[in-house]
Amino acid sequence: AIEKGAQPNRRPAMSTQVRISNDRLSGLVMAWKGRYGWITADAAIEHSAAAKHSGQLYVHERDLEGVEELFRGARVSFVAYADADGLGACEVRMLDACEESCINAPLQAQRAPQRARARPTAVEKTGQLRSGESFHRASASKSEASRQVTSPLWWRSLAGDCCPISLTPLEDLTYEPFGLVGSSDSSDTLPTEGLWGPAAREASVNNSRVVRWFDGLFLACSSVANNQLMDPVSMRPLSRGECASLDKYLAAHQLPTVHVEEAFALSDGTGKPESSARRAALSQEAASVLRILFEEGGMPGQTQPRQPQPKVPELQQAETPAASDRGAERAAGTRR
Repeated sequence: AIEKGAQPNRRPAMSTQVRISNDRLSGLVMAWKGRYGWITADAAIEHSAAAKHSGQLYVHERDLEGVEELFRGARVSFVAYADADGLGACEVRMLDACEESCINAPLQAQRAPQRARARPTAVEKTGQLRSGESFHRASASKSEASRQVTSPLWWRSLAGDCCPISLTPLEDLTYEPFGLVGSSDSSDTLPTEGLWGPAAREASVNNSRVVRWFDGLFLACSSVANNQLMDPVSMRPLSRGECASLDKYLAAHQLPTVHVEEAFALSDGTGKPESSARRAALSQEAASVLRILFEEGGMPGQTQPRQPQPKVPELQQAETPAASDRGAERAAGTRR
């Protein structure tokens, strides 16, 4: 995003806009079309207008604070409002780690019990087993798990989950996902490495640890571009070992180099001019890669080939015809 100065004469909200949130919300920019775009909120917004535009919020450039434009994949905070056309976002600004932690703390607390039981055991899946069948069915489940571990496309067993950043179904990735181990609330020790390769295959069938799976390229680019080297779900910081694992993962799968470990080393807070300049350069490079991934119209990890000709992101094809017809009006600033 491009930084700009303060806006003392910022245009007030239109009279038809009614704020529906007292607190700031967080979300992901799904599209930016020059002067306006669309945001998906992290938490569902309970409002009658939420059904419009696939639940996405409209944002205009005049509602940005501290930046002149957004890009798809950017993390932002905002205040939600509603008008005759649906939901919108105002007072939109780039989301830093501290603010995201404060906004999402209640949401993470609600999701914690669900994540702890995200992968039911074999007995839970099959219900109440008769005592004579329990051992045999459990053995069959272990045999199936062993076959999945040795399968070249072992992540097909993660069907139903998706990358929290790219929203790509994990089973559709053409290369393996990258795993971050959930740290215990009672321990301050960070994991020494991320999961990929044989360790990831084993973790996919081992329920002793909570693992969050990502498209590793999106995780690396998003972390470095936003200068937030952390698990975007739990908001815990990444260890240097996990950053080094991400670099090795990208190299092994012949993906773009993002220099995650170097970005970690430059984030020690010393504030040296040369360190700040290098970190800014790495952030810009990662943001460029992230923008290319989103704007090409296909995710790099999907089994379907990329389509270079469309410039409109695939997720936006779900917009209603009425929303498309009003695109020119919104770009001219007549809507909000």
